[in-house]
Amino acid sequence: MQQNFGDGYYQIVAKHSGKVLDVQGGSTDNGADIIQYHATGADNQLWQLVPASGGYYQITSKHSGKVLDVKGGSTQDGAQVVQYQPTGGDNQLWNFVSVGGDDYQIVAKHSARLLDVKGVSRDDGALVTQYHATGADNQLWKLVPSQPSATTTYTVRAGDSLWSIAQQFYGDGNQWNTIYDANRQLIGPDPNNLRPGMVLTIPPTPPSTTTYTVQAGDSLWSIAQQFYGDGNQWNTIYDANRQVIGPDPNNIRPGIVLTIPSTTPPTPPQPTWCIVTAPSGINVRSAPTSQAGIVATYTVGASLNYVQVVTGENVSGNPLWGCSQQGHYFWLGATDHPNG
Repeated sequence: MQQNFGDGYYQIVAKHSGKVLDVQGGSTDNGADIIQYHATGADNQLWQLVPASGGYYQITSKHSGKVLDVKGGSTQDGAQVVQYQPTGGDNQLWNFVSVGGDDYQIVAKHSARLLDVKGVSRDDGALVTQYHATGADNQLWKLVPSQPSATTTYTVRAGDSLWSIAQQFYGDGNQWNTIYDANRQLIGPDPNNLRPGMVLTIPPTPPSTTTYTVQAGDSLWSIAQQFYGDGNQWNTIYDANRQVIGPDPNNIRPGIVLTIPSTTPPTPPQPTWCIVTAPSGINVRSAPTSQAGIVATYTVGASLNYVQVVTGENVSGNPLWGCSQQGHYFWLGATDHPNG
């Protein structure tokens, strides 16, 4: 009998990791990988279950309109799961098999294999594949209905920073990490790498805390690494749960429910902006010499932020070579420059 899931959107949450099904990088392309990632509230983590015949469903991404697809129609263990435009193929149809409580196995029609987080990984970015049934929690999924929210989008303009955008939307620039967290795959590892024209998801202000149920093999360090990206923040979690854990921070047992407080990372430096005015543009090199490899080239009129712009320091004793915070170099001379 077909489940009645309604026509709303869901986060699809892996039982073993607490992370959600995610289209990598927010891509709208056919063939984009499906991964697990911590919940950000972005549309590339929301899915609609569209009924098909025989009790099966297409699992449709909200942000792209594409569906969950076993790549190439493979029936092999480990075949990648991607998003793809609907084709009507059985490799895009899935059955939700209740195994008790809120947990489901999600079974591909064409192969009878299960949606599976590769290698039982708990890491952000772990690939989602199909695999024969093992009984492990990395093959169990929970459907969490999406709640209506004030999520919106914003197109980055010259001069913007995450701090200024957070100030605009939340009235508090220190909430910049909320926006970064929702757009990490788009922006990349450097939160200052904003470029005019980027379209950012602006989630509603998150709750100040969340919870996490300890699993076998966990430590406060690994949990801090999972939630904060820095295991050295373990004491933040310990301080919030000292009464539950007791005097020994290593005394965490599977099943304990921990409070995970929010942290406010240091405010990122505010970018400065400039426009390339040299008619020939500017080359960025890997070392302070005109023979060094070119890392990037910017044409006249390009807008550069502070990550790309020279700091003005002397390099190798030569005041005409500048160095960016990425360790890249370019020439500060006037007309007598080596095209650097």
